[in-house]
Amino acid sequence: MLRSTFAGLNTMVSGVQTSRLSLETVGHNISNTNTEGYSRQSANAVAVKGSQIYTSVGPQIIGNGTDVASITRARDIYADRQYWKENASSGYFDSRYTNYSKLEVIFNDTDDNGIQNALEDFYKSWSLPRPPLLPAVRLLSARARAMLPEFRMLPSRCRSRLALSMMIWN
Repeated sequence: MLRSTFAGLNTMVSGVQTSRLSLETVGHNISNTNTEGYSRQSANAVAVKGSQIYTSVGPQIIGNGTDVASITRARDIYADRQYWKENASSGYFDSRYTNYSKLEVIFNDTDDNGIQNALEDFYKSWSLPRPPLLPAVRLLSARARAMLPEFRMLPSRCRSRLALSMMIWN
């Protein structure tokens, strides 16, 4: 089979096009050096299947140039997994923060006679002397009884604060 007169020029054009695409990829990499999360790309050049020609010494294969088979992204799978893990954790904690903030609004327990204050007093009274003296035990018992009304009022307080919060949010 005879090659075209311009076959050599076509081979050069394919090389120039491959080099142009490779340079465009380099330019893309340079322009994204400061982009967060960007990873380097590279153009993968391959040889185009050659043509068989017949010469005085027999059949020969002559190259037809190059082509870009693919553009691959250089990735570090370990870094990707760490990023995905941290991103998932961040989303988890962000949603928990949002929900706890809403609960904090509902259970606005900043006054001196709320559940938080009753629990703190109860836990403080656990520091009993050795051996436990009767007044200390009575104080612990009194503080435990003082917590009961707070816990009994919790459902109604929760319903009223939730209803108020829903009116504010809507």
